[in-house]
Amino acid sequence: MKKRTIRALEILGILVAFSLIVAASVAEKKNAVVNNYKGVSMSAEAGSISAEGLTLNITNDTKESFVLKDEYIIEKKTQGQWYKLPSQTIAGDWEEEDVVIEPETTMDEVCTVTWLESYGRLPSGEYRLLKKFETKDNEEHVLAVTFSL
Repeated sequence: MKKRTIRALEILGILVAFSLIVAASVAEKKNAVVNNYKGVSMSAEAGSISAEGLTLNITNDTKESFVLKDEYIIEKKTQGQWYKLPSQTIAGDWEEEDVVIEPETTMDEVCTVTWLESYGRLPSGEYRLLKKFETKDNEEHVLAVTFSL
């Protein structure tokens, strides 16, 4: 009986681990498609990029407004693939609220992202910062800006 219980727990553990791996893979693939909403783009403010943060500019050349979400993700490029960096804190260090981007506007210095508390000081490498936005239909899209340190 004891061996059966141990075996059942081992199988349960394997199933849980597999489920977590699949869930993480689905989340990563969702972020693989970026900058695919025609007329909306994001860039880093010239001279703002450092190992501690950067400032973003957003351009909306569409006829619709959208909501730029407050959360962000940082990924590092390794061997040609983007990998999400693990956050060092549970809560992010973002202090802004969601921002509405009006139609046919460019917002310079729309937000400054400082990632010291969440990711620490980033070492040399190629990175990208991902930010989500929602259209009026609550459809979610991902913007990305790449940068090197």
